[in-house]
Amino acid sequence: MRIQGSRHLLDARRLGPPNPSVREHGGANASSNRARTPFDPSRSSAFEKHLAEAENQVARLEKVFELLGEKPKKKPCKAMHGLIAEGEETIKEDAEPEVKDAALIAAAQRVEHY
Repeated sequence: MRIQGSRHLLDARRLGPPNPSVREHGGANASSNRARTPFDPSRSSAFEKHLAEAENQVARLEKVFELLGEKPKKKPCKAMHGLIAEGEETIKEDAEPEVKDAALIAAAQRVEHY
């Protein structure tokens, strides 16, 4: 399918994976928990910075839908919920601070790369 103009981009988006704003909302919500968790303050600020970036991306996507006169459809993503649940389990683990921070970073990367 050849994509022409914003209307066709919106149609192509509907044919693709679940709405990115919904996936990002899930990741952003999970990141807010992780931002308060790392033991190293510099890591915590990195999580907080990323959370702000994710929230900004969601706001931009919502603005695009608004400009197109469309409403994004929310669709739960089981895979994203699973990745978030794994990250939340990591938060509860009893481990050395450095090990726990490394595990949290890995969990956040899995969410981000999904």
